[in-house]
Parts: sequence; structure tokens; C-alpha cells
Amino acid sequence: MKTWRYRLLTFSLVLWVVSYFLASVSQINTYPTYLISVAVLFLTACPETKSLLVNNRNFLLVIAVFLAYLAISAIWSGNQFEFKLLKYAGYAALTFCFVLGTAILFEQTPTTAYWFLIIMSLSAVVSATYSIWLHYALPDFRPLLDNRLYALGRMHSPTISAYSYALALIVMVYLVFSNISWQIRTFWVLASAPVIMAILLTGTRSVALALPFAALIACLAMPGWKTSQKLKVSLGIIFLGALAITLLLQTNYAEILTGRAFSFRPEIWMSVLAKFEGADWRYWLFGFGISANEQVVFGSHHFDHAHNLHLATFYYGGAVGLALFELILVLLLLRIIQARTHPYQTLCLGLLTFSSVILMLDGNRVLEKSNILWLLFWLPAAITLSITNKIPSLVKPGHPKAAPSSQ
Repeated sequence: MKTWRYRLLTFSLVLWVVSYFLASVSQINTYPTYLISVAVLFLTACPETKSLLVNNRNFLLVIAVFLAYLAISAIWSGNQFEFKLLKYAGYAALTFCFVLGTAILFEQTPTTAYWFLIIMSLSAVVSATYSIWLHYALPDFRPLLDNRLYALGRMHSPTISAYSYALALIVMVYLVFSNISWQIRTFWVLASAPVIMAILLTGTRSVALALPFAALIACLAMPGWKTSQKLKVSLGIIFLGALAITLLLQTNYAEILTGRAFSFRPEIWMSVLAKFEGADWRYWLFGFGISANEQVVFGSHHFDHAHNLHLATFYYGGAVGLALFELILVLLLLRIIQARTHPYQTLCLGLLTFSSVILMLDGNRVLEKSNILWLLFWLPAAITLSITNKIPSLVKPGHPKAAPSSQ
């Protein structure tokens, strides 16, 4: 590490990801975000950080405007707007510092960033193993009547558990393909077993859709692979997916998945859009505000939120908020396309593809204190922000290899 500032940033980010997967109380995961913000404030005086800010000023400006706009929308979202404005302004500052701090770590200290990915994966493995043991050893650990796995820490529901473990699984697959040592590759293949089992035990169907799709996209974009290699791996993914579905349909576990149909997603989305019927044009343009009531009710059914991040962003921020959010996604995609020679390009593509599918089927406020969206969206966004065509020097054996340039 270059200075104590980088050590503080590294410690804070590692503490954040470890507490996310392993803390017994979810609130513990919030405290490292304050340390991250302090570290980022100290780092803004460093020449290297100033260079990152200058080179990514337009990208960072869009993110800052988006977060600030959502925080300001608290003014028209109900009573006590002064308190809500301060609260969401704080969330916006923490989120922006998290994105900037992660980008600084991955751009300025690539070897340390690689170890961050390793620690994240190991935390997920330990969490999945312990959660599986709790699932079978302590039936009371499952708060609902259905037999679905609930994990530790921030992963306080089967769906959030599945999303978190699946994102960690993508990182582990990346570690398998990026290492040159067959012993390390074998270790990560074996370590992924409890993570996969935990995902299956959650009974979350959207992950079963998002993971193969992310794998296919990442495979087709894999730099350095010949077309025949991409075709073989793609067909292998399709075959394994079809085989898994066939085997699943032969078990009683299939009833858990098919019995919930579409989980009322179409009805939820239509109910959210129905709130705009007859509303003033200002609600269409600026939304109902970030602290507006997110409850969705139709008939005798009550749901917590819109279960679609794009729709939820439109509900809270209107067309302006949605346009800013989609602009961020476009900029992320363009950055991935431009950074063809960076070793993290495939990882970013896989993470963002997975997140994009999931966030079409779930998600609420994109502006919130540390939660699943920090792992599912802001972390991949921050890593993507850090990648360029400049190849980082990863000096330790087994670290990712830069892709050969296609130019």
C-alpha cells in the first residue's frame, strides 16, 4: 500500500464485505461505510486520486447528480421533509464515497483489489456453509413456513441470500479462469460447492435465470478465446442448464419453484403504474419522492415495494430519475466495451449482466444505506468505473492475466 490512507480504505472495504456476509446483526455492516467515507476524504488530496477524478469526471458527475436528485426528491415526498432530506443526503454521500473508494482501490492498488475479491469469496463460502448448517440443525432459524434457506447478516431473506451468494459465485468463477495454478483453480471449484448448495436451498428462481444468462454473455465476450472455444463453452452451459432443469422436475423441489408462479410480479408492476393514473404531470416528470410510501396493494395482497428497480426508480424519481439511472447503465456498458484489454472486463460484464436481470425482477430504492443493492449494483458499478485500457500490474503468481489486445 502506498500510504496509511490506502490502508484505511482497504481495511474499511474488507470490513464492509466481511460483515455483509458474516455479521450476525445486519446493522454492523453499516459502520464500515463511515470509515470508507473518511478514507475517501483523506484520499482526495492525493495526486493519484485527483487523476482518477479528472479522468472520470463526467461519469462521476452523472452518479453524483443522480444521487443528489433522489435525495432532494425527499422534499416533495411527504411530511417532515427536512429530516428526510438530511437522511437521504447522508445516504447519497455514503453511496458516492463507496463507489469512489472502491474505484480508487481497484485502479490504484490492483493487487490489493484482487485480494479483496478473494476475501469476498471466502466470506461467502464461510457464510454459506454456516447458513446451511443452521438451516438443517435449527429449524426455528427459518421464520417463514416454507423450507427455504435464510442466511446471515444483511442476507435476511431467501431472495437476498440467493442474490448475494450468486454474485459471489460469479467472482469465484472469475478466480477459477483467471488463475494459472491448477491447485488454486481446484480450490475455488471445490469452495463453490457450498455456495451453489445454499443458492439452491433458497428456492429463488430469478437466480436460475440470471446466472446462466450472465455466464453466456461473459463467455461470448471472453477476450483471447477463439470462436470455437466460445461455442463449446456456450453449448456446455446450455446443456448443463437443460440437464439441471430436467433433474429438478423429477424431484419434489420443483413444486417449491413452480408453485409460486410469477410471484405476482405482473400484478405488482401494474399496481405501481396505476398510482400514476390521474396524477399531475409533475409526478410523471419528478416522481413521488424518495420517501414516498412504497407499499403495493391489490386485492387482499400486500407487498413491500415494486420488485423492479427501474420501475421503483421511476416511481420515486419520475422520468428524470429514471433517465439518469439508465444513463449510468449506458455509461457502464460503454466503459466495459472500451476496456477490452483490462483483466477485469469479463468480471464486470458478468456481474452487471447478472445484476441487470435480477433488478428487472426485484429491487426498491437505489438510494439507501448499505444493503443488497450496494453489493448487487454499486460494487460492480464501482469496479467498472475503475477499468480502462491501461493494464494493471499484478505481480503475484496466480493473479489475473491481461487479455491480448484485439487491435
